[in-house]
Amino acid sequence: MELEAAMAHAVANEDFGKAAQLRDELKTLRASDSLHVAQQALDDAIAEERYEDCARLRDEVHELIPKRTKSSSTKVTQGVRVDIRSRYVRERSDVAKDEYLFSYKVTFTNESSTVVQLINRKWVIEDDNEHVETVEGPGVIGQQPGAGLSQSPRTASAIATRH
Repeated sequence: MELEAAMAHAVANEDFGKAAQLRDELKTLRASDSLHVAQQALDDAIAEERYEDCARLRDEVHELIPKRTKSSSTKVTQGVRVDIRSRYVRERSDVAKDEYLFSYKVTFTNESSTVVQLINRKWVIEDDNEHVETVEGPGVIGQQPGAGLSQSPRTASAIATRH
């Protein structure tokens, strides 16, 4: 989270007034986040061995996690169809740390009349809170797949995001 990084930076620079201000902002932000509050309550119940509360709190946390765990997107550019399917990976995410992992599969379908090859890519990833993250570079996961007529090479990867 950006506030946590800024607070750590302020502490490292011994700007304790700024660190205290950022701590208070972070505390207010977390207190207004029902998912964070529920996850903290679950963590506390586990640490205090209040197991009778754990199942209820676990269920509450699961109810608060976004229901939209799968998403898809399709775009055709210059005769190449790009289909992306993403999935929230609950078991590899850490709600308490505000870290969420999404896996995705990309299928390229050459609908043009020429052979094509992916040289560079640019993914613009937007979450439900309109936070945008851009990933760009050569190929996809170190590969530069080509596609003949009507071919559909596939790649798969994952991305970790913060709320």
